[in-house]
Amino acid sequence: MPPVNDDLLVPTLTGAGHQAHAIYSRRTLFLSTFFGGPIGGAIVTGVNAHRLGRLSKDAWLVALGIALPVVVLWWQTSLGGGEWLRSTIGRTGARIPGYAAAFGYYGISFLAHRQFYRNMEFAGIDPPSGRQVGLTAVLVGLPITVGLGLLFSL
Repeated sequence: MPPVNDDLLVPTLTGAGHQAHAIYSRRTLFLSTFFGGPIGGAIVTGVNAHRLGRLSKDAWLVALGIALPVVVLWWQTSLGGGEWLRSTIGRTGARIPGYAAAFGYYGISFLAHRQFYRNMEFAGIDPPSGRQVGLTAVLVGLPITVGLGLLFSL
């Protein structure tokens, strides 16, 4: 008679250390990144990372969201990228790198946390209301991005 493996029937997804965490929704991240720029997205990403207990692992992602507008504005003003885009595409051409940076940051941030979004959906956990965090992210990210633009245009 083969040995009995009773431990195969023991549930492994229980216990306090394995609970799913509710992070703010993709919509909150998207809208914060769209209206608040990468800095607004970095705020929501940082809050999500804190809720997941992995802020030290995702610090690079938050730093990227803060550095991205600086790099884009530096390219546009110091290296002449904004003038080149205006002459090539037209008057609104200089806005394209900012939009591309924001959407790119949203994609990177989403991909970094996609497993957690999937786990929430699988476990049936609703994300918390993102109004307060999203509004804060926009109200902080937008003025900083505009201020950086004014600073680089001097």
